Amino acid sequence: MKKILIILSMLCFGAYATTETVHYYVDSESYTTTCESGGSLTLPIPPTKKGYTFIGYESMITPVEYLYAPNAQDIDTGVLGNSNVKVRVKFKTLNLSGSGYNIISCNALYSFRLWGESIRLDYKNNSKGYYPIASGNTYDFLFGAAYIKNYETGIIGLGSESNEQIDTSSNIFIGGAHGLIQFMFIIIWDNDVMVRYFVPVLDSSGRAAFYDKIEGVFYYGNNWKAGPVINE
Repeated sequence: MKKILIILSMLCFGAYATTETVHYYVDSESYTTTCESGGSLTLPIPPTKKGYTFIGYESMITPVEYLYAPNAQDIDTGVLGNSNVKVRVKFKTLNLSGSGYNIISCNALYSFRLWGESIRLDYKNNSKGYYPIASGNTYDFLFGAAYIKNYETGIIGLGSESNEQIDTSSNIFIGGAHGLIQFMFIIIWDNDVMVRYFVPVLDSSGRAAFYDKIEGVFYYGNNWKAGPVINE
C-alpha cells in the first residue's frame, strides 16, 4: 500500500495577526490553505487517493528565535531599491565592535552599517550621520532610503523622508553585520505594499534561512547561523 504524506511549507507563526496562505504538497502536487498568524494551523483535509493510505503531516520548516551571520554572505532580497522601499528590521545587538558592517545595503545608492555603537547612514556615497545604539539591546527600526525611524514611536532618528525620487538596478541586501546582531524578522514594503516578510527558520535539512511568508520560499546566505528553536 502506498502512503500519502502532506508536506507543509509554512507554519503559522509571527508577530502580527494576519490571515496567511499555507503552501502544502501532496504527491508533488501543490495546494494551499489559510490560517491566522500566531494561531493554530488550519490543516488541510487529508486527501484520499485510490491505492494510498494517509499517514500524517510533516513540516518543511522549524521556526527559530533569530539568525546571525559571522563572516557570512549578504542575502539578496530580490527587491529593487528605490525611494519608496522601506525595510523594517527587528534585531538584538551583541557586543558591538568594529566598523563598516552592513545591515541593509543597496549597492552605492545607500547603506546602513554598524559603526561601533552606532548605525551609519551612507546615501549616494556620502555619510549622513550616525544613529547611536548600545550593545545588548533590542531594536525595531524602519530603514528608508535616506532615514532611520523608530518603528514603534514613528520618530525619525537620522536623516529625513525626502521627496527625491531615486531608482536603481540594484537589489536590496541583508548584511550579516559580522555576526554582531541577531535578526528576529525583516519586513519590506514597496510603495506601501508588503513584498517580503522574512522570518528565521531551519529548513527540512536543518539549514538556517529566512522564510518569506509572502512568497512561500526560502532565502539563504552562506554561513548564516540559527538561534534556538521556538517550541510552540
